[in-house]
Order: sequence, then C-alpha cells, then structure tokens
Amino acid sequence: MRLAETGGALAAAEIRASSPVPLPPIGALIVLRGEIRYDEEHRWYVVDPLEEWLDAGAPSAAVRDRVQ
Repeated sequence: MRLAETGGALAAAEIRASSPVPLPPIGALIVLRGEIRYDEEHRWYVVDPLEEWLDAGAPSAAVRDRVQ
C-alpha cells in the first residue's frame, strides 16, 4: 500500500487470524485505518494494529468522513 502521510512511501499491514477485522475481497481497492509507525528493524512503515478497512470504491465523502 502507499501512505499519503509519508509522501507515498510503501507500507505493510497484516490481518491476523486472531483479528476481528474481516478479510477484504481479493483485488479490492481499500483504505486502511490504524496506527502508522516506522519499523526500524525491517526499515519499512507498518499499519499495526489494523483497526479496519474501508471500501475505496464507496463514495469518496463516505470514505473521507470515516477516515478522519
């Protein structure tokens, strides 16, 4: 995924089996919501914990309102 807050840097996110967050459909364009931090060990950004994902195909105002 690309992160808007980092100038477009790439990041990793994982939906763990123990997470209550459901998997998105394969190939879906989604917006992730969660804490963004830089992982010094792996030298990349991560979204951890992932709180929820939103369908980016939804009307932009609905997605924007939920993200803020």
